[in-house]
Amino acid sequence: MSIHDPHPKVKGIQKQRDCASILKTIPNTKGRDGVYTIYPEMKTKKLVYCDMTTDGGGWTVIQRKVNGSVDFNRTWLTYKEGFGQADGDYWLGNDNIHWLTTRTKQEVRVDVQKFSGAKKFAKYSSFSVASEADKYKLTVGGYSGTADRAFILKTIPSTKGRDCVYTIYPDMKTKKLVYCDMTTDGRGLTAKYSTFAVESESQKYGLAVEGYSGTAGNVESQLELTPWTWKHINTSLKVDSPVTVDVSLTSHYRLTGKHLNKILRRNGVYTIYPDMKTKKLVYCDMTTDGGGWTVIQRRMDGSVDFYRSWQSYKNGFGKPQGEYWLGNENIHLLTERTSQELRVDLQKFSGEKAYAKYSTFTVGSESQKYKLTVGGYSGTAGNVESLLELTPWNWKHLNSSFKVDTPVTVDVSLTSHYRLTGKHINKFLKLQKQRDCASILKAIPNTKGRDGVYTIYPDMKTKKLVYCDMTTDGGGWTVIQRRMDGSVNFYRSWQTYKDGFGKVQGEYWLGNEDIHMLTSKTKQELRVDLQKFSGEKAYAKYSRFTVGSESEKYKLSVGGYSGTAGDSLAYHNSMKFSTRDQDNDLWNKHCSVVNQGGWWFKACVNADLNGPYLKSAKITAISINWYAFGNEHRALKRASMMIRSKI
Repeated sequence: MSIHDPHPKVKGIQKQRDCASILKTIPNTKGRDGVYTIYPEMKTKKLVYCDMTTDGGGWTVIQRKVNGSVDFNRTWLTYKEGFGQADGDYWLGNDNIHWLTTRTKQEVRVDVQKFSGAKKFAKYSSFSVASEADKYKLTVGGYSGTADRAFILKTIPSTKGRDCVYTIYPDMKTKKLVYCDMTTDGRGLTAKYSTFAVESESQKYGLAVEGYSGTAGNVESQLELTPWTWKHINTSLKVDSPVTVDVSLTSHYRLTGKHLNKILRRNGVYTIYPDMKTKKLVYCDMTTDGGGWTVIQRRMDGSVDFYRSWQSYKNGFGKPQGEYWLGNENIHLLTERTSQELRVDLQKFSGEKAYAKYSTFTVGSESQKYKLTVGGYSGTAGNVESLLELTPWNWKHLNSSFKVDTPVTVDVSLTSHYRLTGKHINKFLKLQKQRDCASILKAIPNTKGRDGVYTIYPDMKTKKLVYCDMTTDGGGWTVIQRRMDGSVNFYRSWQTYKDGFGKVQGEYWLGNEDIHMLTSKTKQELRVDLQKFSGEKAYAKYSRFTVGSESEKYKLSVGGYSGTAGDSLAYHNSMKFSTRDQDNDLWNKHCSVVNQGGWWFKACVNADLNGPYLKSAKITAISINWYAFGNEHRALKRASMMIRSKI
């Protein structure tokens, strides 16, 4: 079920009342159905599903039942507040529906589908739901559409004379809530009404309609039977990369440093990079004492247990929207790289407030047991020792990406924010689908130096998460293989090597099919980085690297060596890929089984980066090894393979 404001009035870029406002503000959201944030009463945010395609788009789903995953047999309070998940079965909430339909004129559209696949719809030009004091009384009229009464009633068993909310079992397994008119003649004919309402709970939710025409007589409410959607006009958009723009399209093109400064004055959850590599969500205080304070600790309601282990305090815990500890390692990284000041804010149960401010504040490394150094006190709370467990801490945070409290985020540095113009943002918006990391770096130059997990589209259709090295040798490298700690087993089947496995944050293999698509569509170079257990590093770089199709057994073609590791891959050139269940090597035995990994084996190896991970520098070919790096098959501590397109 969905509603739509035919004449939305857009107010501002941060808060929009419904989906129609989002679509009007950002025209290119048309056709992009998904979960968006709205503000029904312009104060509290609410996640909804927006249909940006049907009947012109801009419909906000207020009710949806698609798979029976959510129980709709709920209390008055639950229906008031809403329940379910916006990307599945859900009810938006009577209060929210009331706010939306009383502030602006709304139309409602009801879409229904049989198990046979047949679809119909009903559309009403006027639709409103009253306040709780009026028991959320329904007013609806101006019907048009294709959903006649017979289409709905075929799934509803009758209990004649008892009008109210009933539970039915359409598939005789899953229960569904519907409102049934058990009084009106029940033959499967059509009916049309200019006005339509449901009475209060004290009246057993009796049905009231006026302005009848048709052949069926009075029919029941269809509120619980169909998915609703309404037009949603102001929405955020997300560029499919680590860099996202957190304002509407029309505003993007007008955005200047002055506008961004207003956005930055809003307290909320933002993204920072303490080590300039790994992102971390934090709560930023953009108001107090000039703003720009990053909350590293907060206590407010006792919802989080702070009696934790050393490891927990090192990594951090809790949620930045509530109580949390940022993590000793992050605090160390932040206070080590730049000069920081600290502010401690306190409040008694009586309501009395005080603060302590320190002009210097650092936390040592883990080897120093995160030693505290603090000085230069000023404030009203008194100069006290470490208040780590007692008070919210904030510090100025100088270079960071941030998240504005809307569905969209601006993931660029503060200095870039202020330089952002329509011209630059237009480049961001073009980054919808990029084939590899080199394409991302070219489209967004400020990703240079920001290694991390990115989304690429090897075939320009299906997205794939990869680790991008944006630092080494100019950046723009797509990591296709990485070994570092032995956490992932590389002795896998042909299908697994085809699809890929592991986690892109750690050890993984991208997948032969993706590697084939990347290397067959654009010219690629390959870089192999190696590290011994002694710490010694080396690399091998190849100006030409391609992997054939599955029908060619993912045949390797590589050449143009340069580097410091020696050329061990030349021996494997023109070889087919082998796994434990596919023997494509030239040996009379099975190299993959003997060497316990998937690789372009010949008879058998001069290099094998997918062998078993050993915990020491043992001399054996059944390991991660590169013969030319020391002229011996000695187990390596780290290895990675990454490719870069020549664009």
